[in-house]
Amino acid sequence: MGLGDVISVKVTDCVSTYFECGSATGPYVQLIDANAVVGEITTLAQDPLDLNHPQILLELTHPTAGSDTVYGYYAYVDNGVEGSLNPLGSYDDLFTGPGTVGYTQTGIAQLTPVP
Repeated sequence: MGLGDVISVKVTDCVSTYFECGSATGPYVQLIDANAVVGEITTLAQDPLDLNHPQILLELTHPTAGSDTVYGYYAYVDNGVEGSLNPLGSYDDLFTGPGTVGYTQTGIAQLTPVP
């Protein structure tokens, strides 16, 4: 996906071998930055996942034109009803990200069911 940054919101089941989880273990919602230039994945923010909800909505938003900031949010969904959005964190280099492409790509990571 180029030689820049990829910013993503994802759900992961942290175990001690996942370096992007730090010392956290168990299921988490994360905002991550994958920097291809330096070969690093950095967790910008993470919250424990509440397993009492059958679904989750992940969102990236860029609400201010001309701003380099993108925000990550998540909401739990119960019986088709979306709960309130929870702020997860932000990333401030959307248009000036490092790498040869000079911008940051955004996306939602493929989900693996978390039991």
